[in-house]
Amino acid sequence: MRRRNPVMALTLSTSLALSVAACGDKQANEFLFVALGSIGGAVLGSQIGDGNTRAVSTAVGGILGAYAARQALWWLDEQDKIRSDEALNSALETSADGDRVVWSNPDSGVNGFALADDDTRTSSRSDCRTFETYVTNGTEQETEKGVACRSSDGSWRVQAPS
Repeated sequence: MRRRNPVMALTLSTSLALSVAACGDKQANEFLFVALGSIGGAVLGSQIGDGNTRAVSTAVGGILGAYAARQALWWLDEQDKIRSDEALNSALETSADGDRVVWSNPDSGVNGFALADDDTRTSSRSDCRTFETYVTNGTEQETEKGVACRSSDGSWRVQAPS
């Protein structure tokens, strides 16, 4: 029986996954990226053991490959969170009531805005503002409303998301 080269299989599946992730619909790309990670992991797992242990190592490899691919996608989406957080901080710090601070990430296609409204007093804090954030990827949207208060180090901390 001919044995596959696991390094070549992993390299090919990774290259294909990265190529697919670079274009097209984000959700479809995520699915393909995770599926290809699973396939690459299964190929590597199949190189371990004989007989029944090979089936188990193939299954475990597939699960680990999918998990690794999903973690890689999570890291890529972190840029969206960073941009959203920067917009919220800017809105809280310098924007007039109701002015939108718009952000976008051309790499992921995700965009949104943050706005801060009136200064608000809470029972324990006086330097607080209500806020609203809006994020969309073109097909899904998410809105968050809450109150953020300035902490002792000067940064804003979300107190009451709603």
